[in-house]
Amino acid sequence: DIAGFTKIASKATPGDVMIMLNRLFTLFDECCEYHNVFKVETIGDSYMCVSGLNTNGDGDRERQAEMGLTAHHHASRMVYFARDVLLATGEVTDPHGHPLEIRIGLHSGDVMSG
Repeated sequence: DIAGFTKIASKATPGDVMIMLNRLFTLFDECCEYHNVFKVETIGDSYMCVSGLNTNGDGDRERQAEMGLTAHHHASRMVYFARDVLLATGEVTDPHGHPLEIRIGLHSGDVMSG
């Protein structure tokens, strides 16, 4: 999520906030595609994704080979994704031109849906 998002949103127009989020999440989407990480959803200023569910996608094996990973390295893929997301965040500013800061949380383990 974006550190200070509530403060940012309170001092900007809704349109400017949406433009900022669209720019940021478009970059995150590109990182997902590159690392073959699946975006589950966005919730406000949060971006939720998962690795290891879609290991047979087009180009997945080639990208993993470029990074020296196999299909069994889901945690490593997510860490590389997180690193690229941090770098991409530097390309986006808030509506007042200040750099964004994000918080990233990682979890490993089984996934259940229903």
